[in-house]
Amino acid sequence: MANEGRIGRRHDVDFLRVCAFGLLIVYHSSILYSSRGWLHQAGGESWFFDLISIGSHPWRMSLLFFLSGVVTAALTSRRSPGEVRLFRSRQLLPPLLIGMLVIIPPQIYITLKMQSGFSMPYLQFWWSYVTGGFIDASGREVGSFAHLWFLAYLWVYTALWALLHRYAPALFLRGGAWLSKTLHGVGLLYWPVLYLAVLRLALFPAFGETLNPVTDWYAHIVYFSFFLAGALLAGQEDFWDAVVAHRKMALTIALACFVVLAAIVTTIPAAERPALLVTALRVCRSVFQWTAIVALLGYARRFIRHSNPVVMYLNRAVLTYYVLHQTVLVLVAYWLQQHGMQPPWAFGVVVVVTCAVCAIAYELQRRLLSVASFLGREQPQLGVT
Repeated sequence: MANEGRIGRRHDVDFLRVCAFGLLIVYHSSILYSSRGWLHQAGGESWFFDLISIGSHPWRMSLLFFLSGVVTAALTSRRSPGEVRLFRSRQLLPPLLIGMLVIIPPQIYITLKMQSGFSMPYLQFWWSYVTGGFIDASGREVGSFAHLWFLAYLWVYTALWALLHRYAPALFLRGGAWLSKTLHGVGLLYWPVLYLAVLRLALFPAFGETLNPVTDWYAHIVYFSFFLAGALLAGQEDFWDAVVAHRKMALTIALACFVVLAAIVTTIPAAERPALLVTALRVCRSVFQWTAIVALLGYARRFIRHSNPVVMYLNRAVLTYYVLHQTVLVLVAYWLQQHGMQPPWAFGVVVVVTCAVCAIAYELQRRLLSVASFLGREQPQLGVT
């Protein structure tokens, strides 16, 4: 297969993966203090924090799914699709289930307290939540994957990918080479932008982004496309050479799109934008989404060629950081607000404390797993006579 040869360790992919997950902490911390409505509005509503959202939200999750596809292809060069699916199930499902039972409820509880004067004791709320859902004062059922939707979606996409690998092997025999040939020259920037713009104009108005796996059709098409593209293109050197060659052009276009989006979004309220402007913004967002990804892929591929111990360590830690970060930062922001701290200082404290808590939690997890592994290896010897 074109991309089925053994794919070596991609240090550029590790680096981008760490950066993208790290950016999640900054992004989610920023929207606590932005004008955008969210779980918990911590005050301030500064346009500066809106810029963080505008500059990262259009491309961040698409990049993560693309990188996940690349990693999946690398895993498949050493394991069968079934083994990869089993590996992903063991990697993703336990933190997803634990997160839904333990990690997500506190952030929902804080949201209810801030938005509706909720006063139910936490343990009573938690029991109601985990035993069948919770109905808030407006009659709406509370409960979702929250930020852990990424784990659920990635597991579903890996399962679909494994089925395609089994029942449509021609896709992997010829799909990567065809896609790499298509994304050549100007086509690297043109065709994906056209595809994303059509989806944004045709499907987003109808479906939006619900983060509900049953109804999130626009997001599924976009994110699975990026996941599949990453898996198909992982071993296509022509594609990566093209990305490196077009990185400067992609960066220039991406920066121009960011300036346009920032100028319009921060000055014209959504309700006052005419239909033609909304259409133009959606097209501009699609251009920004892809060109930012190409620029990041290109510069990382060009300059990140060797392993780095910090990146290697964080690459192993990102799943723990991802699962914990949103609840931690919401709790920290709530505490700071109760004690009168306002942005921008509160924003910095939220980011630093969230990173510190996640780091401590990962170290505890790593050491507990090391002890469990050690005891597991020693256990059979105890029965020897």
